[in-house]
Amino acid sequence: MTVSDVGDVSLVEFVEGEVGSALRGIVRYRDEGSAWLSLRPDLANGDRTDLALHALAERLRDRERTAAETTLHVPEDAVIVRFPHDEGGTLVSLDPHTAVEPGFVRACEAIVEAGAPQQSERVVEP
Repeated sequence: MTVSDVGDVSLVEFVEGEVGSALRGIVRYRDEGSAWLSLRPDLANGDRTDLALHALAERLRDRERTAAETTLHVPEDAVIVRFPHDEGGTLVSLDPHTAVEPGFVRACEAIVEAGAPQQSERVVEP
């Protein structure tokens, strides 16, 4: 995992804690490029589908500079939540069966905006 700042660490830890193994990967994109913050090992070795997440980050970096709202992308093999910020954005890719609840999204937005860990209202069943 490559982590560029405290907010990135907080986001990765928070998402991992909330969704566990359903996390596919997290990519941060900025004007100067994009970087993986987290990538699930089984996707890094053989299944190259999350390279599409990195490609999406590159496309969004170039064309969605002014979009200020969180968006949800639902390709066949993942659920991708895009969190914009003034320098670019962050993409969180989850397994396609993962429920994305408003409390989870709001907590991720707060982390991306403030770089501080937050608590969600999500209840994780064992």
